[in-house]
Amino acid sequence: ADNNFRDALKGVSFSIKSGEILGVAGVEGNGQRELVEAITGIRKIKSGSIIIDGVTLAHNVTPKKVREMRVAHIPEDRLFNGVALDASIKENLIIDRLYDEEFSKYSVLKLKNIEDNAILSIKNFNILAKDTDTKVASLSGGNMQKIIVAREFTSDSKLLIVSQLTRGIDIGSSEYIREKLFEQSRLGCAILLVSADLAEVMSLSDRIITLHNGNISGEFDNSETIDEKELGLYMLGVKDMFGSKR
Repeated sequence: ADNNFRDALKGVSFSIKSGEILGVAGVEGNGQRELVEAITGIRKIKSGSIIIDGVTLAHNVTPKKVREMRVAHIPEDRLFNGVALDASIKENLIIDRLYDEEFSKYSVLKLKNIEDNAILSIKNFNILAKDTDTKVASLSGGNMQKIIVAREFTSDSKLLIVSQLTRGIDIGSSEYIREKLFEQSRLGCAILLVSADLAEVMSLSDRIITLHNGNISGEFDNSETIDEKELGLYMLGVKDMFGSKR
């Protein structure tokens, strides 16, 4: 994607392939949020293009259209953008697919399918709740995150965009969600992992790009030859692989 949104991103260009986890590391406020919002259709781009599986998305593409391109998104602000707190677990798990034939027909909900889907997700993602009708607002932060992960990881996506994967959740839930992320990549999903937690990016990514001041400052294969200190220099803009070419 080559995006430019009011100079928040400047000439950012990269690609990601099926089954790959591409980590985006950067100090917060250097363009990560704008990058995610541009790709997911939340923010409009001024110039450049976003190409998903050979299809170029229009500059005024909507989040709904992006989801129809089989792009899933686990947002940074889970409580504001990720779940409907006053809705039940089973409602949250299909909130993006109310009109799928599996769950409705002629605007009539298929209640048994919705219930069965929730029961399966609760089991497979170890969501701790009394039943599928439990309001999401009553759950712990870790279990709220598992609901979002369950919904997005079962959306048959080609591309999964994840912001701050394990921020604000307990260690047990964090490890479980990390394993589910690896599982998605093994199934062939391309994953864009955006995080200010450099250790998290390094532990999960196949390849890493660093963002500084809206530019890509470095690109690395994630191997034993790089360390947090070196990547930190690129995140802070002390080093820049591409500075002379801008």
